[in-house]
Amino acid sequence: MKIYIQTDIEGIAGFCFFENRKDASIENFHHRQRMRKLLTDEVNAAVKASFDAGADEVLVNDSHGSGYNILFEDLDPRCRIIHGRNCSGPAWLSLLDASFDALVLVGMHAMGGTPCAITPHSLWKVNDGNIYLSEGSMAAAIAGDFGVPTVFVSGDDKVTAEIS
Repeated sequence: MKIYIQTDIEGIAGFCFFENRKDASIENFHHRQRMRKLLTDEVNAAVKASFDAGADEVLVNDSHGSGYNILFEDLDPRCRIIHGRNCSGPAWLSLLDASFDALVLVGMHAMGGTPCAITPHSLWKVNDGNIYLSEGSMAAAIAGDFGVPTVFVSGDDKVTAEIS
């Protein structure tokens, strides 16, 4: 069984505001490092759960910003990782194809404009605005186009309700 794990950082436990990449303060540095550690821990939990459920292969896509958020030194060595500059559109889920058995979404956030959500942003308007998608629901739609079901999503209650 092959599992594809798509990640973002704004929906991980403990995240409540965007980092400021222009802020060179030690406080901001430590905040960013803490968020990277929390993301890595949540990814490791998903990797472990995937292997415990019978996966033979797990591919993790580090998909927030620069794509260098997951701490490699702390990452479960059984998985493979895609990192570095990420793409958008259909190429956004690099290497995803019909050979995968499931998509797992870790650290998702609600779409832009969602009331009472933690850091809602990104909003795709599909079919002239008849359908609205967040990054998480777009990932699920792309996976679904390959026949790959989305089996798990973590994030706040707004994004989990949106995707479920």
